[in-house]
Amino acid sequence: MLITSSDFARVAYAPKAVWARMTLGREPDENPGARHTERVRYNQAKERFGEWVTNELVGARDLTPLFDLSWPEANDCYESIAREALGNGEAVLGSHFRSGDCVAAPDVLVPESGGRVRLLLVDCTTEPNKDRCALKALFTRSVLEKNGFTVSGIRLFGFNASYVEGESDRSELFQEINLAEKVAHYEPEVSGRLEQLEALKHQTEPPVRLDEYCPRIDDAALPQAHVFLLKNGWKRAAKALAAGITELKDIPLDDTIRDNHRIQIQSTRSGHRHIDTERLSEFIGRLRYPLQSLDFETISTPVPMFERSRPHQTIPVQFSLHTREAAGQELVRCHFIHRAPSDPRPDLIQALRKNLRPEGSILVYSKGCEENVLKELGRDFPEFKDFSDRVVPRLVDLYAVFRGFMMYDPAQQGKTRFKKVLDCFAGRSYEGLEIKNGEMATYEYQRVTHETMGPVAQEERDTVYRRLEIYCDQDSWGQHELVDVILQLSGARIGLPAKGLSLDVATALQRAAPARELLAGGPTQSR
Repeated sequence: MLITSSDFARVAYAPKAVWARMTLGREPDENPGARHTERVRYNQAKERFGEWVTNELVGARDLTPLFDLSWPEANDCYESIAREALGNGEAVLGSHFRSGDCVAAPDVLVPESGGRVRLLLVDCTTEPNKDRCALKALFTRSVLEKNGFTVSGIRLFGFNASYVEGESDRSELFQEINLAEKVAHYEPEVSGRLEQLEALKHQTEPPVRLDEYCPRIDDAALPQAHVFLLKNGWKRAAKALAAGITELKDIPLDDTIRDNHRIQIQSTRSGHRHIDTERLSEFIGRLRYPLQSLDFETISTPVPMFERSRPHQTIPVQFSLHTREAAGQELVRCHFIHRAPSDPRPDLIQALRKNLRPEGSILVYSKGCEENVLKELGRDFPEFKDFSDRVVPRLVDLYAVFRGFMMYDPAQQGKTRFKKVLDCFAGRSYEGLEIKNGEMATYEYQRVTHETMGPVAQEERDTVYRRLEIYCDQDSWGQHELVDVILQLSGARIGLPAKGLSLDVATALQRAAPARELLAGGPTQSR
């Protein structure tokens, strides 16, 4: 099994995970298509970096299409090609070198006088993790040195978060990040990490590490309700494990334990739900009719796809909105999905304007996504900013209920993601859906809209769009189902409809569209 820079970066804090990859191989990928799409976007980023290096720094010969880890003999030949190019004074993009089982992939090597080379690396994010990047750079330098190169320096580049497609100069897409301090910090660890990796490679049993939970190794030895299920409590879990405690319910409830941990442990012991009716009533007291629930589905790429977009910007392509005008009223559905490879935001903005109510509460789950999308729409489309500024303060984060353990079911096993709590409290599972999670939704949307894996027939495209609607709808109306559960458990009531909207008007609006799908300006039509 080959050793990579990722193994080198992780081995100090996750030796069990590194050993599992070396010994057991990579975990089966539940969604290989999504990984393929990620690779396509990553390659696009690398290609743009190669263009940028050629234009801004030095011309480079691209060897990326030649390399294939499954053909070691051919790779030896490709190493020779890279050496020949460097010897002729050409910079090389996409080379790979091996030293024993260690394989390094320097993004760009620039030849210098005296047989030296300068190592250029690109991190395909806007906020590179300097620790990880420094470790990967040191691993790459080590492999190069064992191949006879003298590395004169290391330069790291990342995407410029301020770059705006169509407005910024293309030379501004990348920016240099100073890595010198981190490289100096980790330099003394290089030989020790390489020795640790070499030792792991020959171990027949996984390493012992109490503060690391590796499901592939530990799940077979730990009980079902084990200590590492403690939400954000790995330090306490490791302490318990060191004391011989493996069951979550057996963790001592001393004076130092956090309230959320106390709730989770007590609920696990009793097998009963924890319901804080007072705090739930306070949450319900913040809600006002008309009560809407909003969920976006988005795409994000390293290289901006549209004008007025930025690297890794979250671009909304779809939303589901459900509205309840007053207590006892049925939900009214509105759905938007952009069905063309063009920029979805202008049409989506118009659909939001048409269907978001001027008053009342708007439910979201973990509001960071929806809030950021709305704020960025206002930033990039100034004509939408006033509307966005009025909507954002009305967002109410349903996640606060579960993050704060206002209600907890032991079946959650410490998890507070939406799909888990919806299943535990409302009995709604995503298992029967063709699209089960956001990652799959992003992949499927890009596959049929941007054809990231090749041409797609119209019939298949329509089928996927319908599946995307069903998935996004469950994320939206599921929030109302959770609110109904909270109302039942707390005995609280949501406030009256916003001023200026009488119950009679609300009833009339509901009767005008009973249980039928309201479409946002024809969102299921091609755009």
